[in-house]
Amino acid sequence: MKKRCIVFMLFGAALFFGCGGGSDSSSGSGEATAAGNGTAPTIEDAVLSVDILEPGDTVVFWVQATDPDLDMQLLYTTPYYSDNEEPLRPSSVVNLSDQTSETVIYYGLALTMEETPGDRRMEVQIRDDAGNLSNVFTIYYTVQWPN
Repeated sequence: MKKRCIVFMLFGAALFFGCGGGSDSSSGSGEATAAGNGTAPTIEDAVLSVDILEPGDTVVFWVQATDPDLDMQLLYTTPYYSDNEEPLRPSSVVNLSDQTSETVIYYGLALTMEETPGDRRMEVQIRDDAGNLSNVFTIYYTVQWPN
């Protein structure tokens, strides 16, 4: 398997989100759930750097989220076959950097695609320090063998 690393510059990410970027193959779904303390985060957008990948590729993705409490803590990513409710593997967990403004773009988060070829979806969700969960945001992508 050939390994490729897809790298995007911070400028590209800022330009992408600043211009209202986002993939037509992404959707915000599900409701945020509050644990009773503060406000749940809201994921406004999430984008993979490419929509078609090869097994073993490392893909960069960005998440734009808001939380007026400034306490977003963990980002969960869970891959699925596009038409299946069982995850391909347990959620990956990313510790988020300290939040300094209500709206934050977490950029340059990397995942390695270890799946076999096929259509996939990745569900993204954020948990804050109080235990509140954001809405679930879904990204659709395809893993295929190299040409």
